[in-house]
Amino acid sequence: MVGTPKYMSPEHALGKQLTPASDVFTLGLLAAEAASGSHPYGEGGGLVVATRIAGTDREPPDLGAHPPALREVLTACLAPRPEDRPSAAEVAALCGRAAGRDVRDFRGWLPKPLATAVAGVDRAAQDPRSAGWLSRIRRTT
Repeated sequence: MVGTPKYMSPEHALGKQLTPASDVFTLGLLAAEAASGSHPYGEGGGLVVATRIAGTDREPPDLGAHPPALREVLTACLAPRPEDRPSAAEVAALCGRAAGRDVRDFRGWLPKPLATAVAGVDRAAQDPRSAGWLSRIRRTT
């Protein structure tokens, strides 16, 4: 088993098959902790927290410290069953709804050089055939 126990999905902690839904769960864990400063499954060593995560179908994470709009995103990402979690595109849509703006709208909240770089990565991701996009981004930052 490879990974940080405190950031594993239930299926990962239980040694089951991993899918992209496992990454969505981990994203939810990281976002929840970054937003509140505490892990949604509480304190303790890695294996203790991983055990709580593995039992999330019986005892869900504590998301009480998060605002309702964020809680909706986190609850979806931290669904116990992988098939109940949103896809990456659905997570982006949930985030956009929670933020009240398109997640690709970088105006007004990022420093201009960073917004330009992020927009460049976004454009390149839309057309991966574009050559040299990474070196162009590095020159703008």
